[in-house]
Amino acid sequence: MWLLRRVSGHSLEPFIMDGQLVLASQERQPRLNGLAIARWRDREVIKFVTQIRPDRVYLSGGDIRHDLGWVKRAAVRARVLWPRARLAAARLEIHG
Repeated sequence: MWLLRRVSGHSLEPFIMDGQLVLASQERQPRLNGLAIARWRDREVIKFVTQIRPDRVYLSGGDIRHDLGWVKRAAVRARVLWPRARLAAARLEIHG
């Protein structure tokens, strides 16, 4: 199933802008350094997946102030397919 969502907020700028539409697929697994839509505190969020483990993923914003941290893999609802934003390799070094 396809999801179309409008971004609300600035935590992913300059990768994804406030008000921008994203297209996601619920039938795809999260991709390392890609964007995902997840349930967090009773709402949907769009964040980068910076680490993947069998039972959980690490969700990150455009900078460390907007990281959500580890969440259960079941909380990830979809993988964002468009736009194809990828987190820069330099940003990943923060998490070791």
